[in-house]
Amino acid sequence: MKNLLQRTWLPLAKLCLVLMAIFSTAACGGPTFIEYTHDGGRFSVMLPGTDNPEGSTSPSGTKTMSVVWKGVGYLVGWKDLPEMSEQEFMEWVDQDAGSTGTVLRRAEVSFNGMNGLEFEIQRPQGKRAFVRYLRAGNRVYLLMLVGDHLDLSGPTAQKFLTSFKAL
Repeated sequence: MKNLLQRTWLPLAKLCLVLMAIFSTAACGGPTFIEYTHDGGRFSVMLPGTDNPEGSTSPSGTKTMSVVWKGVGYLVGWKDLPEMSEQEFMEWVDQDAGSTGTVLRRAEVSFNGMNGLEFEIQRPQGKRAFVRYLRAGNRVYLLMLVGDHLDLSGPTAQKFLTSFKAL
């Protein structure tokens, strides 16, 4: 009788545990998101997995905060630009985006009262990137996802992209 229980119930119990783990992860929609607010950058955004992103400043003066979750980088950047017209801003964005790789798609966007452009880019290292540039006065914000397998319509990418707020 004991062997019958071990052969029947033990595999079923293991299967139930595996299924519970799979479905509880799916039900949660992936990572835990934490709202990150940067006072100096004047923005808030929901980041997957951490409220302690890595910070850096590029040689051109763009400040960034980023995290990596499941092989995808989630980055918010900002830079104050000199006074410029909307046309000059769009030209600056086109040049900046083109300097990071081959532009596969370009579209004008409007998000939370800010206008800008978004791009899908093939990076030289083989990775793909999605970049959204948004203008708030003389400040430009960049929302970027970089990775081998980007799912822009997936819940993690959408939560990150739609949670951004300029403060």
